[in-house]
Amino acid sequence: IESDVILTETALDVDSFVVGKNYYVYCCDNGTDNESYKISLNATYPVGYTAVNTRKIGGFHYGDCRVINSDIEPLNSSNVSWGIGWEDNIFQGILPYSIWTLAHRPKSEPEGMVYCPSINKWVDIYIQSINYKSEYGSVPMTGTEGLAYYDFHEKVARKIRKNPLSYLEFCSVADGSPNGRADSNYYAWSKTTNTGRNGCGLVAKAVSVYGLKDCAGNVYEVSKDISWEGSGTFAWRSAANVKKGAIYAALDTDPKILLHGASWSGGSSCGSRSASCSNYPWNVDTDVGCRFSSDSL
Repeated sequence: IESDVILTETALDVDSFVVGKNYYVYCCDNGTDNESYKISLNATYPVGYTAVNTRKIGGFHYGDCRVINSDIEPLNSSNVSWGIGWEDNIFQGILPYSIWTLAHRPKSEPEGMVYCPSINKWVDIYIQSINYKSEYGSVPMTGTEGLAYYDFHEKVARKIRKNPLSYLEFCSVADGSPNGRADSNYYAWSKTTNTGRNGCGLVAKAVSVYGLKDCAGNVYEVSKDISWEGSGTFAWRSAANVKKGAIYAALDTDPKILLHGASWSGGSSCGSRSASCSNYPWNVDTDVGCRFSSDSL
């Protein structure tokens, strides 16, 4: 395979790129001495070819991107790091950190993920949807579907072969997501009069430096971090007992699980460092969902 090939939109097997879509890159045998390359929405082989005369060699995601510098800090239109108006400086294009190859990809399926070097993990671009995917425009999976916080870890993560984020990991990958507003949904799905969840990724400017969407607002995201109050008489507590054993703790309300990012009506409290610290892992809440990560293959 040639190492200096530069692919442009002309390599598409359709007319143009579409926001929120995953694309695949193929090396194709066109019947000559030189191979050709195609970009396609098809996960099997590009239009005009077959599985016999093509090989998938990588892919990427096309969507909303934040303008950043070499230090991965957001820039305003005057190229000032964190300068006035940085929140508005976005564009639609190939997410640079979403590009994957056969040698650089997550252990999980690569669709809808970006590589975040600050934590050395691949992370979902979008909150997990009811389709068990990181997918643009889909409905976020929450307690509306009957999932307790435990279930996001025990069922969803296991099914898709991914892992939850810690709070500090979330802060790193969510950085560059604008704070929410009480009076609008312009920078996040956060207006205080909102009454429910929004489709994943639909607020264009709700995007982090790595390209993650909805880190502030829309729905909370379950963390892997647990805390304990630890003040009281230790005993077996049955509050969390769902036929899977009790917890030996000082209080019926231990342990606590952290939530990231705030939810749909959080207003200016929604941000890349937002967290809620008073929640029990057996809770079932309609405004709580999940975002996961994967190690590299």
